[in-house]
Amino acid sequence: LAASSGDQIWVKEGNYLPYDPSGTGTSDGYLVTEGLSFFGGFRGTEPNQQPPAPSGSFDATIIDPLAGSRSFTIIAASSVHRVEINGFKIVNGDSSNCTIGTALGGAIYCVNTELLLADCNVVHNRAPLRGGGLYFSDLSEAGAWTLNIKRSTFDDNWVNEGKGGAIFGSFLTAGDVVNTVFSRNQVQFSGDG
Repeated sequence: LAASSGDQIWVKEGNYLPYDPSGTGTSDGYLVTEGLSFFGGFRGTEPNQQPPAPSGSFDATIIDPLAGSRSFTIIAASSVHRVEINGFKIVNGDSSNCTIGTALGGAIYCVNTELLLADCNVVHNRAPLRGGGLYFSDLSEAGAWTLNIKRSTFDDNWVNEGKGGAIFGSFLTAGDVVNTVFSRNQVQFSGDG
């Protein structure tokens, strides 16, 4: 898939497995290095000229990676300023064997960019160290990036040992979590859920 910063990617209802370029059964998921917007829940019949109008169910477009894989890895390149993930169920991610951010962010690993997560169910994901559902960090420690989460659910995500059963964030300057439900997220040995 070739996309440029600012593009929108509309995803039809259905089940999706992130690409595994190595063929080993493990993957870093969809690698995002551009400022893109992903919209799930489409029927596939919408004309190109209309703005995104998903079906309204954020369980209709499901990303379910193989064991040892996560769904999204978002790494800032010079052009990345904002990534949006909207209208997905992101389930069964596991960052144990990922090559980028190993053991961090079971479903989503995001560094050095702004992230908007909206109308998503982040369910049953696992990270050995931090961020069972989502790991978000400004690795430059400048605190230049924001995390915003709207109308979403984080359920049954967990970390083996560390912090952030649902979400782990570091060096955030701003952000909002609005109309979002957290339930049954946990850290097995230490830290908080």
